[in-house]
Parts: sequence; C-alpha cells; structure tokens
Amino acid sequence: MAESTLWGSNGLDSEDVIDTLNPLHHIPFVGAIYRAVIDDDIAIAPRMIGGGIYGGPFGLASAALDGLLKHVSGKDIGEHVTDLVKGITGTTERNPATDFIDRLDSAKIDKALAKAHFTETKIDESQAVPG
Repeated sequence: MAESTLWGSNGLDSEDVIDTLNPLHHIPFVGAIYRAVIDDDIAIAPRMIGGGIYGGPFGLASAALDGLLKHVSGKDIGEHVTDLVKGITGTTERNPATDFIDRLDSAKIDKALAKAHFTETKIDESQAVPG
C-alpha cells in the first residue's frame, strides 16, 4: 500500500512542504513523468493542497480522487496510465520517462547550446553601444 498517513510515512516534514509548492507535481501527466524521472513520490495531503492551490476546486477534487486511488491501489492515475501504455506497447522493462533521459547525449546538448549562443561569448568592445 501507499503511505500510512496523509503526510507519508515520516509525517509532516519539509519535503511535504516542498512537494506541496512544487508545481511540477501538480500538472496533469507532467507530474507523473516528473516523479518517475526523479524517483520521487508525493503524499496525499501535499497532493491535495497543491492541487487546490494550482487547480482551484477542480484541482483539489481531482487530487483527492487521485490520492484515494493511490491509497487503495498503491498507484496514482499517472502510474496506471503508464502501466496501460506499457501493456499496449508490450514494453515492460523500460520506463518511458527515464528512457528519454537515458537517450540524451550530453555532447549533442552542449553543441546545440553553443549554436544557440547560450555559451559564453566574447563581446567586441568596438561594437558596443556608447552609454
């Protein structure tokens, strides 16, 4: 089963406050991918409070249903959808979210950033606008 209390197995702590305020936990589908990538979990109370903060009454209600499902089945809606996709595609050994991260090639990322001029560039002072 999931956590033993609304605040998780450790009770209310600083991680619950961070989970409550972290919007990535509360965006539909993005939250499930985010938690899979960073190998994190969110307790029922932070899920509901954050859902209410970022989604209003609908966010609170959907977070409550999601928390109930997690408590009953041990998985939230995002995890059930991931399992469904794995069942349809026949993929059972890899997590699609972490598989994407595994495929990232840091050399290609650095090259792309250099092309986009996000790396350190030298400024020619002769072209500077006088101030």
